[in-house]
Amino acid sequence: LTRGDASSIGNYLPILDKFPHGWLSRSIVSGELSDVKIILKGNLGSFPFRNNKHGIFQVSMKAINGVLDYIPAWPKITDISADLLFKGSSMEINASQASLSGTNLSRVKVRIPDMMAPDVKLQISGSASGATKKFLKFSAEHVVDIFTPDEINSFNISGDGELLLDLSIPLPYSGVIRVAGSYLFDDNRVDPGLYIPNLEKINGFLKFTESSIETEELRAQILGGKVEINATTLKDGSINLAAIGKINTDNLLRSNQDKSIDATLFWTKYIRGSTDWNAAIKIANKADKKLTSILIESSLQGITLDFPEPFSKIGADIVPLRLISNAIDLKQNLMKINYGRKIAAEILYFSDDSSSYQVKKGLISV
Repeated sequence: LTRGDASSIGNYLPILDKFPHGWLSRSIVSGELSDVKIILKGNLGSFPFRNNKHGIFQVSMKAINGVLDYIPAWPKITDISADLLFKGSSMEINASQASLSGTNLSRVKVRIPDMMAPDVKLQISGSASGATKKFLKFSAEHVVDIFTPDEINSFNISGDGELLLDLSIPLPYSGVIRVAGSYLFDDNRVDPGLYIPNLEKINGFLKFTESSIETEELRAQILGGKVEINATTLKDGSINLAAIGKINTDNLLRSNQDKSIDATLFWTKYIRGSTDWNAAIKIANKADKKLTSILIESSLQGITLDFPEPFSKIGADIVPLRLISNAIDLKQNLMKINYGRKIAAEILYFSDDSSSYQVKKGLISV
């Protein structure tokens, strides 16, 4: 057969189970078939030779301009050029070219290992390269339920990366999707705002499932120094982040040239030198809101502070700095700051209707 319509494939395959047949008829939306080849060998009483036992039933073909509507409410895979193979009770689509929401895909494979099994599974894998923010938003909309698309939109992140994704979907589709994937950051940057230094040169892997995330060798730069970030997801769905890094204010001016000159001069004029620091962050879900707890600690040894007394220090001095911020409720956070043994502060701040933070009241003890 030299020509065919891909949308009609389901009408010609001897699939006894109605669920794979329904998926094929509904999901293969369109495409142009060519080079269709059929091999049939064996006792027809055992047809269609499940798992290639007692005979051979094989249909191979090529497709171009294909469209696959693989999961309801997900964006379609389009512009597919692929080899299709039906062998016994299995199906496999290997695409050399495809696109999703305008992004080119590679190494796309769609499989149903056994269309006559009691628990039929649709398996989809592939990779894509492009803008990180676009992939994070896609993941929030369809893959991972840890962050919402609106929360991703609030991240001022730039740069590219590569997404690897594996999906396992029971048929008939019931809304349950098993996900295993990873994202490789390639020199990304996060800009938190005018008076907060950028998180620069983000490189490394973020691994995820439908309900968890973790990082592997995720490294970046902030305040002119390097930082390593590790993330894990707990059983209750909360996320723990641990960061170990070094501040180097001598590198800060050249790494934040796009910031306001006043903001950059604050860090470089009054703060000089380098020091180690560590942080622990917990992000918990409560009433569909993210509650964040933060702990940051540093000895400040190696840092010179040109502030009025009693805040000034020379580089050799060890003056422990400890910052704790805990969510009191869905809108209010209490921040506690300790500088050495004699200076402490408490600041109560809240999130307004525009999600901006405002200080409600504070107390400084000297």
